[in-house]
Formats: sequence, C-alpha cells, structure tokens
Amino acid sequence: LALASRFSHALYAELDFLSAEFPPLRARGSDIAFHIDVALEKHGFPGMQRCGTELLQACQAYAWPENISELERTIARLAVLTDQPVIGPGDIAVHAPWLATVSRDAATAGYGPEGASTAAQATPSAMWPASSIQHPSPSPVPEATALRPPATAGLSRPTAAPGSSAQWVQVVLERQHRVLDTVHAGLRRALLFLAEHHAEPVSLPDLAAKAHVSASHLSFLFRSTLGMSFKSLLLGIRIHVAQQLLLLKPELRITEVALRAGFADLSHFERCFRRAVGRSARDHRRAQKQGL
Repeated sequence: LALASRFSHALYAELDFLSAEFPPLRARGSDIAFHIDVALEKHGFPGMQRCGTELLQACQAYAWPENISELERTIARLAVLTDQPVIGPGDIAVHAPWLATVSRDAATAGYGPEGASTAAQATPSAMWPASSIQHPSPSPVPEATALRPPATAGLSRPTAAPGSSAQWVQVVLERQHRVLDTVHAGLRRALLFLAEHHAEPVSLPDLAAKAHVSASHLSFLFRSTLGMSFKSLLLGIRIHVAQQLLLLKPELRITEVALRAGFADLSHFERCFRRAVGRSARDHRRAQKQGL
C-alpha cells in the first residue's frame, strides 16, 4: 500500500521500525505440538492430554496454507466434535478428513512427521472435495421407538456417546456424569439445567445464557454431539417424563400429566405424545395396566 501511495509513508516508517519474518507453519514441524496445546487450552480443553499421537503426526504432515489460524480452527473443531477423551484417527477421518488423507499419503511415501511431501502441500478441497466427504449418520430409528424408555438400566459403553435420542434422554434425566463429563462444558451445563427445569418454559437463548455460550454455538453443539436439536431433546425428555407419570401416577388426570411433563396445552401434548409413542396417552395408560 505504501509503494502504491495508498498508505502514509511517514506512518509506515513509524510502524516499520522493527520487523521480523517467520517461516510458514509447515516449515516449523517442531512447533506444531506447542500450537496444538495452545489451541486446546484456549478453547477450554486439557491441552495435549486431548491430543493423540495420530493427530500430532497428521498435523505435522499437513501444509497449513492458512498457517496458525487454520490449525486453531481445525483443532477446535476436532475437540468439540470428538466424544472420547483423546482425539483419535477415527475422529480425524470423520471431522477433518483432509488431515487423515495427508497422514496416509505421507506414511505411504515414507515421510516422517517433519517431512514435506507433495500431498502435504495440497489444500483440503484439492485432496478431498466437499461432495465426496461422507459423514456417518445415525441409523434411522422410528420416532415412536426412539422416545420410549430403553429396556436396560444403563449404557453398555459408559464412555461412548449414546447412539439414540432415548439414550440421551436417559443420560440427562439420570445425570450420568460418566457420559456428561465427556461432552463440551457448555453443553454439559445445558443438559444438567434441562434435567432440573425441563417442565418449565425454556428457550434456546435462555438455555444458552445458563450454559455461558452463544445460542448459535449451543445449537451447533446439540446437533454435532447429540445428533438432534435442542427442541427435539426437550420434547423427548418431556414425553419420557409423561410416560413415567402415566405408569407411576395412575391417579393423575391426563391434563395434570401434561402440565407436570412441561406441556402447557393439552391438545399439543396429545399430538406430540401420539406422534412419538404411536398411541394416545389414555391408550398408553390402558395398555400399561394390561401389561401390553
């Protein structure tokens, strides 16, 4: 800009009294671990404890055309979307496939972590077009089945993310900390709040304020971690509570069941219950009495 006379030469001279040049990140493989640690700590994760060997090697093999800003975005994405305590190769393949591709190419070509293969110079879009990235989706579960109380009392894999909406409802209502402690801190606060206040009027902005995150970020956490929206989980919790009330409190009228579960409108409750369970609340109570 100064050379093109679009910036003050005098001001440029004042600002340019001390300058330093740094090589690009791809040329500083030994610095990668430090920057990963800083990125994780910045976003509230326990530093290198979250970084697996495969992630470090993949990051050292990648070219990072946008330098540190791209590394920070990638690490934050992996940390938020990964359910396990340590980010592993499976998480990289799903949430940052360009790193997995570069890591495989570098290993095939015989380059070490400090190497700079031609594959490592490619950008994510060049190596792995967006249209070819296949994100695994949960197996389709009928809504009526998904929202019914599960038959077992606990999850078979305590540290694994629940695979259905019914399991997440169970995790929230039972406050299963072995699962809740593995999710993002803001999402964990939101889920614990819902466990206590699901029968009260709750909006996404209100819940985000309780979780100390923005509404848009909380919505992203719900969809990326739980595989459903905030409203879907809240509805699932309320339907589950209504089912328990129908079973354990036969003296309650249907209107009272709806209110205690968090539904302010009886007709809305009836529609939601029938859609989720496949029959009306009255028919459901009658079937429970008959052992059906």
